[in-house]
Amino acid sequence: MKQKVFLFGFLFILLFFSGCTDFLKEIESGPGKFDFFNSNFFGSDINFFDEFIEQGFCPEGRRSFEGKCIPIIECIDGTLEPDCSAEKPFQCINEVLVENSFLCGCPFNFKPDANKCVEIQRCVDNTEYGSCSSVKPVFCEQGNLVNKASFCGCPEFNKTRKEACEFDFSITSIQRKLDFVLRGEKKVLLFSMQSELKKNLAGISRTYYCNSGCPTDKKLILRFLDEKNQKNELLKLVELIKMHSTEPDDRARIAVSLVQRIPYDWTKFTEERSQERYPFEVVFDYAGVCGEKSKLLVFLLRELGYNTAIFDFKTENHRAVGIKCPLKYSYNNSGYCFIESTAPTIITDSSGDYVNTGKLLSEPKIIELSEGNSFDSVSEESLDLAELTKLNELKSMNQKEYARWKEITKKYFLVDSEELSSESPENIKALIESIKSKLN
Repeated sequence: MKQKVFLFGFLFILLFFSGCTDFLKEIESGPGKFDFFNSNFFGSDINFFDEFIEQGFCPEGRRSFEGKCIPIIECIDGTLEPDCSAEKPFQCINEVLVENSFLCGCPFNFKPDANKCVEIQRCVDNTEYGSCSSVKPVFCEQGNLVNKASFCGCPEFNKTRKEACEFDFSITSIQRKLDFVLRGEKKVLLFSMQSELKKNLAGISRTYYCNSGCPTDKKLILRFLDEKNQKNELLKLVELIKMHSTEPDDRARIAVSLVQRIPYDWTKFTEERSQERYPFEVVFDYAGVCGEKSKLLVFLLRELGYNTAIFDFKTENHRAVGIKCPLKYSYNNSGYCFIESTAPTIITDSSGDYVNTGKLLSEPKIIELSEGNSFDSVSEESLDLAELTKLNELKSMNQKEYARWKEITKKYFLVDSEELSSESPENIKALIESIKSKLN
C-alpha cells in the first residue's frame, strides 16, 4: 500500500512541474511579460530580495541599502534615492531633490530652520548674534560688538567695572600661559609678570609734539620697543623661547606663533579712541590689535637676532611684520617676508581679507627697525603655502588630497584640531576662508 502511495505522489509531482514549465513558457512569450522579481509569487518581495543580499548581490535595477535591495532611482545631480546630496540640505526622493536639514545637515555658516537652512548672522569677529565672543567680555548684539561682563564674564585676573573689565591691581603678579605651535606640536610657555609694570606703562603719555619736526615712524615705534623696564622683563620671555629650540629659525617660528595666537582685541577695534599698548601690555592683557601685536613680534624677533621691519599699509590702516629673507620669497621683492601678526597664518601669506578693507592692495611703507640675520629656511613655509593654496582652489578633494590638506592645516593650527576632526572638507575650507576674511 505504501509503495502505491509513494508511486502516485511521485507521478503527481512530475506531472505538475511539466505543466508548470509549459505555463511559464507561455507567459514569458506572451504580450504581458511576467515580472518574476516584482511579483508576490514567493510571498513578500522584500524577503525575497533579502535573500539576494545574503548572497552578496542585488538583481539588475536594484542596489543594496541598509541590508535590503531597493530600486535604483536617481536625481538630476546624480544622487541616488534616498541619499543626501553633496549640496546640503537636499535629499533625493522620487527623482526630486527636497530640503531635509534634519537628516542631511547644513553648509558651513548655516543652521537648520525646519527642513531648510538659514545663514547664521555674525559680528565682524565671527561671533554668532546673541552670543559671547571668545574674547571676554565681548558680546555680539545685533551685529555690534559690545561689552557685557554681566553675561559673558571677564578674563582671568580681571574684575568687572559696569559692563567692562579691568585688571585687578590687588593682584601683584600673574603667570600668563602662552601657547605656540611648531610643526603641528602645540606647547605652552609659562611667563611670570609683575602687575606694577603694567600699571606704570599704562600711565606713560602717548602724546608726542612736532615743535621742530615730527618724529619719524621708526622713532615712534622704537619708543614702544625700547622702554627700559619693559625690555628687561620681555627679555625673560625671549630666553624662555630659546629654551624650546636650539635652531635659530625655529625660535623665530615659535615667536611668530606665540604672538599670532594672542587673541585679537575686538573691543578696541570698535572704539574710536583708545590708548596704544606697549608690547609688555599685549602679553599681560593677552590681547592686542594689529599695530600692537606687530610691535611685540618685532621686539621678539629683534632680540632673537633678526633683521626686522614693519609693513605700514596706510590705505588699509593695517600693519604687519617683515623679517629679512631670500628675495624670491619676500613680499613684492622687498627683501622682507610678510608675517601677519593678528591670527594664525603661514609666514609669507598676505592673501587675507581684512574687515572693512578687503585685500591688501596698496604699496606699504617699509619701516626698517633692526639689523640682523635673515630667515633663510622660509622655503618650508613658502612651499606649504603654495600647496595649500592649490588644494583650496580644488572644487573637491580625493582622500589623498584631503589628508594632505589636513596635514598642512594642522601643522600651523590654522583651525583647532577639534574642528578638523568634526568638519567635512567643504566646511573646513569655508571655515578657513571665513577666518582669513576676519583679519585686521
